[in-house]
Amino acid sequence: MCPWRHVIVALAAAIVVWPAVSGSGFAQDTLAPEKKPGATAGSTVQLGASTLPIAVPTAEVLLILVRNSIAALNQANFTGNYTVLRDLGSPSLQKTSAAELGIAFANLRQQGVDLSPVLILTPALTEQPAIAADGALRLAGHFPTRPLQINFVMTFQPVDGIWRLHGLSVNTAQVQ
Repeated sequence: MCPWRHVIVALAAAIVVWPAVSGSGFAQDTLAPEKKPGATAGSTVQLGASTLPIAVPTAEVLLILVRNSIAALNQANFTGNYTVLRDLGSPSLQKTSAAELGIAFANLRQQGVDLSPVLILTPALTEQPAIAADGALRLAGHFPTRPLQINFVMTFQPVDGIWRLHGLSVNTAQVQ
């Protein structure tokens, strides 16, 4: 397996972690998991030789997934230790070293962005939660914070019945 398959890409304005590499952009091209038609609640998704029913989780579960991911990233940024963030991830994300994650999120860490206030806010999703043909759940949105808005894109893979973080992008944008 090519070692670059699991490279972490750090962009100037956005921090993006996906199990693939791209030249530029925010969650586009090969940065995001393969784009296939999405599924909605109660849909059946083809995974390999078997067909499994995978439904978009409830709003409460989606909120937990987003908050847990942001909390893990925030703690990793404060401590400089990205092993827990990595270990909470999918098997693909776990192939990324903690050092690579630290490099990927260095910009956000150096900006001193404290993500903890968003843990009490409800995120606004900018896309309908969807499950891709490969079973990945994609969530994109932002937290309505001022003066910096916290934007995110997350993907999750089902692993033994648990949604595990598969890809993570977090950036900030000035809000007037």
